[in-house]
Amino acid sequence: MLTLALTLVLAQGSPFRVDWSTDGIVTGALAVVYATSEQVVKPGVAGQRACRVVTESICDPTQLNAVDRLVLDNQSQGWRLASDIIQYATFSLVLGATAVDASNDDNPLDSWGRDSIVFAETILLTQLTTNILKYSIRRARPSQYRVETDVTFVEEQLSFPSGHTSSVAAAATAYTFAFAERHPDSPMRYAVGGIGAALTMLTGYARAQSGRHFYTDVVSGAAIGLAIGYLVPWMHRMSPNATRDPSADVARRSGPPMLGFGMAF
Repeated sequence: MLTLALTLVLAQGSPFRVDWSTDGIVTGALAVVYATSEQVVKPGVAGQRACRVVTESICDPTQLNAVDRLVLDNQSQGWRLASDIIQYATFSLVLGATAVDASNDDNPLDSWGRDSIVFAETILLTQLTTNILKYSIRRARPSQYRVETDVTFVEEQLSFPSGHTSSVAAAATAYTFAFAERHPDSPMRYAVGGIGAALTMLTGYARAQSGRHFYTDVVSGAAIGLAIGYLVPWMHRMSPNATRDPSADVARRSGPPMLGFGMAF
């Protein structure tokens, strides 16, 4: 969402079908399980090196494929900071862009809430799936192939897949899905998807340049985010023939389409 596009916005409501009780429970459960995986499961992974060791307790680089070996000398702190900024900026921009888009609906707060809870489910499920794979596979990060590292520092053993890349891809895909559903005839939907893909690729590149991930980590993370970022919104997708007005007694607006600003991420 780095460009602000002028677009015609119809008062249609959220494109998602949400049961507040069910989806609230699901979102809360995902949050609890994710927090548990971070605070309880992760510390238990520490204490054993997650790679084949050669001299001086350094992981054996010959076990890597040629593409992944390209990142072994990367240690850019600037790119590491950039990947953090892109990740949280993407989350914020998705929610902000959704608020702008929902402001033209009959019930803006309800529309924004429906979109937001779907996005929350998407990101939480993506992060939880990523963590399950991290803890199961336990791949050493590139840093362990350069110098002797402390095996009790669990983060150095959780390289695959890239959580930054998967979460940005999930958020970008989910918003692209929502934008396309709201504006099925708008050419801006292609720009939204393209910018979302660019943010995902930039995040992956930043993680590799910072030496925090291998290229296979970021490609896999992007694939996970893309899949879940599409699947969760698709499961909540409103039937094309159903009304998108959440309140049956709210009269539909009449007249020409409203002129508004849509944020493209």
